[in-house]
Amino acid sequence: MKGLIDTLNNYTDCDQLSFWRASFGDEGGVLLANWLRLNSSIKLLEMIDTKITLHTCKAFSNALQSNETLNTVTLDYNDLGDEGAQYLSIGLSWNPSIANLSLKYCNITENGGVVIGNEMIGKNQSLVSLNLQGNPIGPNGIIQIGQNLPKHPKLESLNLADTAFGSSKEAVIELATGIQQNELLAALNLNLNKLDEEAARKLLEVVQNKPNLKSLILFEEMSTSLFVEFMEAIKKNKGAKKKGGKKGGGKKKK
Repeated sequence: MKGLIDTLNNYTDCDQLSFWRASFGDEGGVLLANWLRLNSSIKLLEMIDTKITLHTCKAFSNALQSNETLNTVTLDYNDLGDEGAQYLSIGLSWNPSIANLSLKYCNITENGGVVIGNEMIGKNQSLVSLNLQGNPIGPNGIIQIGQNLPKHPKLESLNLADTAFGSSKEAVIELATGIQQNELLAALNLNLNKLDEEAARKLLEVVQNKPNLKSLILFEEMSTSLFVEFMEAIKKNKGAKKKGGKKGGGKKKK
């Protein structure tokens, strides 16, 4: 990694770095994170299945507090855990530039989910897309995410697929309430979560009254009639015009 960084210092126009199954671990991850503190060219960073852990997250948290260039970060399939999520959340609460963050299957559980809700969503001002798929953040994590969704000014896409919360009525209702009070959310993925059907009705009411929510992925393990109602609501939302759009654009019938 040190050799690569030395080489990158000679290429100031490089704006993307992607590592897939590189297995450089925390030794390489920490070196890269420290380098990013002063870098002003990299906009996209992918470290997927590279064996990094909370130690890289700690260094990366420090980098995020000074780097204002990074826009997209993907850390999927790394064992970051709750402590790693905490470090990242602290860094992101101070970062003004990251719009897209993916943490799929990073072994983040309920404690990490709570921190993500309170710090990452509650305090960050730049995220547009957040992917937490495959992390068992459970009901408590989802409750905190739901409670903090109204505070976020830019979040448009949220992936909570396979996050082990669907059976909790309270979690589904809190998430639905947060979505209702969020102004911009347009895409939501709840796949692989079997939703409590009574609470899912509350979510349906929200979807039916949120024309800006135009993409919704659900686990099909619910009553057919309820699933159809969700799909009909999304179809209607997709056909809804944005607020402030041009009026009278169509031809008048004679």
